[in-house]
Amino acid sequence: MKYCLLIASAFLLLSSCTKVEPTTSKQDMLRAEKWVLDTGFVRKQWKMDGTTVPADIDVTETYNEPACKQDDQLIFREGSEGAHIPGEATCSINETAEVEFRWGLYENDTKMFIYDAKEFFGADVNADIVEFYNDKFGIRYSTYQDKHITFPNQASYWVTDTTTYTLYFKKFVPKKE
Repeated sequence: MKYCLLIASAFLLLSSCTKVEPTTSKQDMLRAEKWVLDTGFVRKQWKMDGTTVPADIDVTETYNEPACKQDDQLIFREGSEGAHIPGEATCSINETAEVEFRWGLYENDTKMFIYDAKEFFGADVNADIVEFYNDKFGIRYSTYQDKHITFPNQASYWVTDTTTYTLYFKKFVPKKE
């Protein structure tokens, strides 16, 4: 009995000394790196209006990032603050060195918002997180455009065109010179 108690005590002592690695939160992983757009897809679901949209469209294409944005970075900071850093290739003469935005994760870190980064995203973003690792993550969000359609000899009605973006970001790695 003494030996069983001694062995159990030794086992408890050894198991309590095992180092437990703290888990890193998604917020901490985002703040630890600078991020660049890696790849993406755009799904357009648009209704025919006879003029600007000549036929119903439901197509998914690779996101073609403009050349002026290919060196842009996103930085996630403390306190829900972040920055869009335009790279050397600028999209307009009015581009500033840093565009501040607000960001956060919610719904058990399954969703992300990014507000005031319209120069990068084209809209305020309320996205689903579709993938998340310490060196890459993906988000999916949609933009909507309501429009009024009138067909000849038919009633007019409102439709909503939807564009869904799925964008994948990777950790920024500086080029070696």
